[in-house]
Amino acid sequence: MSAVVIGSSSLLALKSPAPTAPAAPAPLEVGSYIAPDEIHWVSNPGRYGLGTVPDGTQYAVVAGELVRIDLDNGVLRAILRPVTRLLD
Repeated sequence: MSAVVIGSSSLLALKSPAPTAPAAPAPLEVGSYIAPDEIHWVSNPGRYGLGTVPDGTQYAVVAGELVRIDLDNGVLRAILRPVTRLLD
């Protein structure tokens, strides 16, 4: 707290805390759960240069990364590469 002196009276001036930047999203980690609202499912893997997806998984884009997600439990199985835009 800072004191501001004006004439012979002192007034306490409260300073607002400095604004903080929003927290950066947690980095993606293989083995972590991905919430459904964070997933863009890839419907056309060929547009991303991908072939057939391994059984039990699906390609997706999460936080700007092309990934593979386990369909049974939503766990991230592989981080493939960054993508700059959605192609499907």
